[in-house]
Amino acid sequence: MIFICYSWADALFVRNLTQVLDGRGQHVWIDYTQLDLDQPLEPQLEQAIFAADLFLFVDSTSARISRWVRFELSLASKVLHPTQIVHILPEYQMCVPEQIVQHEAYTHYLISDVGINSLPHPPTAGQFF
Repeated sequence: MIFICYSWADALFVRNLTQVLDGRGQHVWIDYTQLDLDQPLEPQLEQAIFAADLFLFVDSTSARISRWVRFELSLASKVLHPTQIVHILPEYQMCVPEQIVQHEAYTHYLISDVGINSLPHPPTAGQFF
């Protein structure tokens, strides 16, 4: 299962990404379809992250300041292997701090809203665009 971690400010990009992955037969865990808002959120997020085969982090300015994104990314970095955590840099968010771009523990995907179909079948850690 692919867990997508993102800020709601990037919702359009993420919806497009989710549609592409779904169309390729990938099981995607995404908050707007999976979370039960009548239940505590943290246990639901923890369960999904523990079960994830791949954790896609849509790395934008909004995501880096989001409390929930920080929670999800922190947990993923504790329970998943670094090769299971993939940073996606939306084209409109290409200016990122150098320490993120150069961090050895993460693979970085550069995906534009238009070029989103260039994702591998299925996406795997260790591939670069």
